[in-house]
Amino acid sequence: MFAKFKGTNEWNGAMFEKTSDDVNVTVEFEDGKRKTKTLHTIDGKWNGGNRGAKFRVIAWRHLPLEYKGRSEEGGDPQ
Repeated sequence: MFAKFKGTNEWNGAMFEKTSDDVNVTVEFEDGKRKTKTLHTIDGKWNGGNRGAKFRVIAWRHLPLEYKGRSEEGGDPQ
């Protein structure tokens, strides 16, 4: 979205080139507490949304596929 501004005078720190898909992650905070949440990366760095809280991602996995319900024939879920 902002890639066209990269390397120009229009670029600023709030802009980014790429965001990843959301994934489930388990993070560990400086105090040792762990939390599982949904995050994504912005330009290859995890976007934690914790207003400066320091953490490290210790595990991640893709989100499950969206549930689409049963097929019209009444068979197995898709």
